[in-house]
Amino acid sequence: MKRPIILALFCFLVSCKTEISKPRAPKDVLSKKEMVSLTKDLLLMESNIELSYGQVATYYKILNSSTDVIFKKHQISRERYTRSFDYFAADQDKMTALYQEILDSLNIESLK
Repeated sequence: MKRPIILALFCFLVSCKTEISKPRAPKDVLSKKEMVSLTKDLLLMESNIELSYGQVATYYKILNSSTDVIFKKHQISRERYTRSFDYFAADQDKMTALYQEILDSLNIESLK
């Protein structure tokens, strides 16, 4: 009885990975510069709508349709952005660098 339990436990431990594999970049992944510009515009728009409407239930539909305007401005589809965002989000260092660049850009703009 102990032997099958020990064997199952051993197989379970051997199959566990110590490192999380990162996804491959999609063929149409946005550059960091494109991601910074688009994400910054989306965050600014979301902040403005959130301040105006307050409740998520109220501004959700407005937010969803408003993002279409941002995607159209940048000539990038929502799907392509989502794939690129997921790729960047899978790497904490890339995502931190992306948000740091957005923050730096906003700080520079606020000084003007």
